[in-house]
Amino acid sequence: MLGVEAADLLVRCVQDAPGDYIEIGSAYGGSAGLAAKAMGDRPGIVFCIDPFAATSELDGVDMPFRLFHTNIQHFGVEQRVVAFKQYHPPFPLAIYYHKFSIGLIDGNHYPPSVTKDFEAINFRVTDYLLFDNVEQPYIASVVKRAVDREGWKLYEEVEYTSDAGGQK
Repeated sequence: MLGVEAADLLVRCVQDAPGDYIEIGSAYGGSAGLAAKAMGDRPGIVFCIDPFAATSELDGVDMPFRLFHTNIQHFGVEQRVVAFKQYHPPFPLAIYYHKFSIGLIDGNHYPPSVTKDFEAINFRVTDYLLFDNVEQPYIASVVKRAVDREGWKLYEEVEYTSDAGGQK
């Protein structure tokens, strides 16, 4: 769940870099809906990769995916959002050679997953690559790898506390 500061950064990046947007880890669609809405009238598609798996025994098997679509409809951007309901990796074949202006890594926050997510979109993203939960040491080390990539720099770091469990 994005805090106000992180949501503001996402909107500014989307508005600054015309083109398509990709996120790995979409959950309930908040950042995807916000990115699609921030595109305004310009061309662009929001691509989402997430298994949309149940997060607890209270969730039905398709509950997260239904909530994702409900939220995307609430934003009024369903014509702009394409969701790939799958685990990552592998990267979806339909967009394997696609370039994106902006990418967001907000998937499984365990070390091997963050590395795989970064490696998957590292050279597919041209303008902004955003990470969630950079206060976690392993994610911070992947961010450093991204910054060390030739031609990239750290644009801005935003600290926020989510409403979900007090995570930053």
